[in-house]
Amino acid sequence: MKHVLPTYSLSGNTDPNGAVGALAAGLISCLLLGPLYALLVFYVPFIYILFVFTLAYGILVGKSVGWAALKGNLQNQKIAVLLGFVTGLFAVYVQWVIWLYLQEGAWFFNPMEGMGALQNLALQGVWSLNSWTPTGNSLYGIWALEAAVIVSLSSLMSVYYLRDSIYCEECKQWLDDQKQEESIVSLPNEELMNRIYSGDLEAFKKLRTYKNTQSDYEIPDPYARLTLNQCPQCKNLNVLSLIKCSYYTNAEGELQVAEDTLIDKLLIDNLLYQALI
Repeated sequence: MKHVLPTYSLSGNTDPNGAVGALAAGLISCLLLGPLYALLVFYVPFIYILFVFTLAYGILVGKSVGWAALKGNLQNQKIAVLLGFVTGLFAVYVQWVIWLYLQEGAWFFNPMEGMGALQNLALQGVWSLNSWTPTGNSLYGIWALEAAVIVSLSSLMSVYYLRDSIYCEECKQWLDDQKQEESIVSLPNEELMNRIYSGDLEAFKKLRTYKNTQSDYEIPDPYARLTLNQCPQCKNLNVLSLIKCSYYTNAEGELQVAEDTLIDKLLIDNLLYQALI
């Protein structure tokens, strides 16, 4: 059943200054991290460790774009992903320029010249795993996979800070997640959830404080986490989320919590916000 009340989502506005700032932050992070990553690729002989470095490189350059996008009030996630994609390509370029210099002792700033140098290196291979030295298409495939991982992670992580953030258009500021109100309540039954989904705001006031009815030797009862966020300046933007939390035991017998969002960023008025905090 769908909510009849509006939920919050980013407006999609694109501040040109924010977009330029996000791209600049991404490119600068590539210039800082790219040489370090190239040095690690050149000197570290363990392919499995290098894969971890590849993941870290893509994640960090992408998050730099996302962080700058947030600071620049960029609310368009598609633009952020595009900026992350461009940054990822530049990250690959910077790494290859530095790595080829370490390998060949010459600078290849022209991508076409760099490709020619890579083709020469691929004839003999540049590293071995046990008794296997990848060459030709095998090595090209590994290099392509490395580049794809960096570009993909950079694109995905560019919206890391944006996807769950809330922006007040009236006050031109992001709401601080650290200042949101949060409470643990008993999981609402089907009747109460139907009232909520139908738009009965008073039903939220029926939520009760969570009390576990199980013994210490049993899996605890599921509960719900109620979060409330409000713009502290105008107090006109009020957002509510309700998340179901269920306990389970993993393969090692450890107690874990699985989360399922029941209501995501529902817009409410200030009166209800005050009644629920």
